[in-house]
Amino acid sequence: MSLPPGFQARTLVSGLQAPTGVAFAPDGRTFIIEKWGLLAVVNRGADTATNVLNIHDRVHNSADRGLLGIAVDSSFATNGYLYLLYTYDVGRPSNLDDETIETVSQLMRVKIGPDNSIQEQKVILGTYTQGACPTPDPAATSYALDCIPADGGSHSIGTVRSAPDGTLYLGSGDSSGYGSADPLAFRTYNENSYAGKILHVDRQGNGVAGHPFCPGAALNLNCSKIWAKGFRNPYRFTLRPGNAGLLVGDVGWNEREEIDLISTPGKSYGWPCYEGGQHTPGYDSDSRCSTLYGQEGTAAAQAAPDHEWRHGEWLFPPNWTGPMEIGRTALGGPTYTGSSYPADYRGTAFYGDYDAQTVRRLIFGSDGKVASTAAFATGSTGMVDLESGPTGNLVLVDIGTFNDDGVIREIVYSPNREPTAVATATPRSGTAPLNVSFDATGSTDPDNDTLSYDWDFGDGTAHSSASKPSHSYSRAGGFTATLTVTDGKGGRDSTTTQITPGESRPTATISAPLDESTYRDGAAIDLAGSATDAQDGALDGSKVEWKIVLHHDAHIHPGATKTGTSASFTAGTDHDADSFYEVILTATDSAGLKSDPKTIQLRPETTTVELKSDPAGASMTYAGRGVAAPFSAPTAVGFKTELSAAPSFVKDGRTYVFQRWSDGGSRARASVLVPPGGIDLTASYSDAAPAGDAGTPTTPPAPGAAPPAAPSKGARRDPRAYWTAIRTTKGLRASYGFGDRGATARPARGSSRGRYRGKPQRTRPLVKGSLDRAARRFGGRRDSLSVPTTALSGRQRLSAELWLKFGRPTARTILASPRTLSDGLTLSMTAGGRPVAELDRFMGKTRVFGPKMKANAAHHLVVTSDGRRLRLYIDGVLARAQSGRARAGRLRSGLTLARGPGADDHLRATLDELALYDRPLSPAIIRRHYDAGR
Repeated sequence: MSLPPGFQARTLVSGLQAPTGVAFAPDGRTFIIEKWGLLAVVNRGADTATNVLNIHDRVHNSADRGLLGIAVDSSFATNGYLYLLYTYDVGRPSNLDDETIETVSQLMRVKIGPDNSIQEQKVILGTYTQGACPTPDPAATSYALDCIPADGGSHSIGTVRSAPDGTLYLGSGDSSGYGSADPLAFRTYNENSYAGKILHVDRQGNGVAGHPFCPGAALNLNCSKIWAKGFRNPYRFTLRPGNAGLLVGDVGWNEREEIDLISTPGKSYGWPCYEGGQHTPGYDSDSRCSTLYGQEGTAAAQAAPDHEWRHGEWLFPPNWTGPMEIGRTALGGPTYTGSSYPADYRGTAFYGDYDAQTVRRLIFGSDGKVASTAAFATGSTGMVDLESGPTGNLVLVDIGTFNDDGVIREIVYSPNREPTAVATATPRSGTAPLNVSFDATGSTDPDNDTLSYDWDFGDGTAHSSASKPSHSYSRAGGFTATLTVTDGKGGRDSTTTQITPGESRPTATISAPLDESTYRDGAAIDLAGSATDAQDGALDGSKVEWKIVLHHDAHIHPGATKTGTSASFTAGTDHDADSFYEVILTATDSAGLKSDPKTIQLRPETTTVELKSDPAGASMTYAGRGVAAPFSAPTAVGFKTELSAAPSFVKDGRTYVFQRWSDGGSRARASVLVPPGGIDLTASYSDAAPAGDAGTPTTPPAPGAAPPAAPSKGARRDPRAYWTAIRTTKGLRASYGFGDRGATARPARGSSRGRYRGKPQRTRPLVKGSLDRAARRFGGRRDSLSVPTTALSGRQRLSAELWLKFGRPTARTILASPRTLSDGLTLSMTAGGRPVAELDRFMGKTRVFGPKMKANAAHHLVVTSDGRRLRLYIDGVLARAQSGRARAGRLRSGLTLARGPGADDHLRATLDELALYDRPLSPAIIRRHYDAGR
């Protein structure tokens, strides 16, 4: 994690299994929840968590569901109340791992004693568990069915807060589908449904007097419990100090994220007719939205966001000129009220984005409105919650990768930066007595202070202060060895290692499917594996566990957890070609030792969607995105989505009215299943009348709406649009256009001139709007380009981008850095036409494969590294991301293109527009570059 100078992340608790929330009690206890249904406590002065309550048997843990919210009562010192907010399984326990089940959620009050004994469990909201919530009649005046919906695999519940007056606020998402427009989303406006609401109740789950939506009604009615409505997924929100209301992060759909500052109840925040401040493609043609659009500018208008950002675009409002803000998963965070941070932090509010792995600050003006934002943290991987610690410091919850690697971190400020403890132990298990070699020399101090070491071997023997001690465990058992490092200036850090004499760890094996196999959305995927153990022999199915994780863009959705040597799951139909599955197999032996995880990745079978219009330029929607015809993109076979064409559009001063699709189908289709052959449709329009003639309907744009779509074919465009997009991208260190006429490659950005070898020929550019309107065709044999650039050397965070076109695929190197006892970055192609990105280190490598590329077509390739994961993008879409031992950081100067280490490794292909960056480009920026160049 990268933080401003003086700030550092201190680990409070580690080794957690998918933590989702943390809450601090006034007596010094820290309570932690884990997604699968566990409540744990860290007692005052301790650094390890102890389990106190397991409700896994009632928590539906699949996909984005689970135990997601926790709050300590504001009067905890006298009543001992905690509140747990979770998705409930209506068919327990058989349906716990089935993300397709339409289920419900519950808020439970737990009373815990000073000794951590559980004295009471009572569900106070969401008592209906007979099935999915019925959709209530919005006109009903006495509706009291106490049901919190969780129909979809996401957007259910998230946050519960205890206010100083003892009342509770909790968030409930729209619980609708997210692959296409879903009619269930309109429940957000229904004041008898809890969907898409902020609820406000007392400690018994009753409404609170003075509620805004049905004044005077009995406090058991649903409408008496609603405080604000019109949310898609208010997953994380906080109470603002001084009874100033709530700061809500509402997670958007395809285009925008928003932060809402809600000081008074009774307002509607727009979803699904609005996403942020714009009309929502896919929903905007619904008559219910037309009614709301007609209220714009009146007192009845939907409340606008206080801050919003487009996915990968510039900050809004439009006059903001700060840095780019990316991401697609808003998290509302706390207002800083402590005293240890610099003075300008006090009164500002933190907010995050799970997808972008960033934390930023909202800075308020004298009128209390958002005046600007400021960057704070980057690389905050796995962040699912932002909290205020006991001293006011920011606390982050890192859910981890679902392999006991979740962490709770406190962000502290001190001129003396704390060291980082790193411990290794070899071996960690084996027959007793077990001689173990420990090593702390990997520990570091950012100020280069001299470190002191303290080893507690966990078996009651004397400590050691050596950096590399050896220790013999004389008896069998499980021991926790703890290394503590100190810098002599008050800084310290600890880490633990599990040692198990008398036992060996089991070994797990995945036999089917093979790594990189493909699947179709909606199809069953069968899994087969086994596990063996030196002491137990072959382990039975009850000791074998599968975890399914769906990767989407740069974030993940946890899926099913299953047991058995064979299992199966069904690929969802709600994620497109920008997603893939990771399958993780682990085994546990009779002594409780867990194997190292075995992992495979499964990729969706893809085809192409092509949407055209006659004439070109019509506005369309596909998968909830507004696009302009002609539109072409890869899409997953079996993906269930929606598409539509605009009823009319204006081009060259004339209005064109929709007539028909080429297949005769309806203009707007709410449910489309992508077939193996793809989608190829043309919408025909007729010339109605000149734009602006009487009778031609027009719709005013929504406040803050996005600018018009890109010009249609034939319209005038920036002749250097691609170069404009590249040069304005933050982090650009070097770029080469390949249009030089001699043997020297002159950089458009940077100072390192390259040299062509052989006779690569100038040819037509692969990129529209390129800098020099030319590319280079490398003919194999001796053709190559050497560039002595330092743009990537020594960096952990980087991107390399170029365009490629080949006639016949061959296993050749596209781009490579030197690899002599150092890291090496390579981009190559297989004989089957698949791109391969690789980071090599002396002790290991990380490699990612992309799907097969089409011959005789220009392809946009981008490789990024954030220091933890290597990502490969093809034609604007994430092909794969992979973490591993080999990471960037020691890359040497220089790059070679079209030539590899082998004598015959000379690429025969055309290359264009090489760009190098000192940071990983976001998916949105990469897509923007691709769109600008094609």
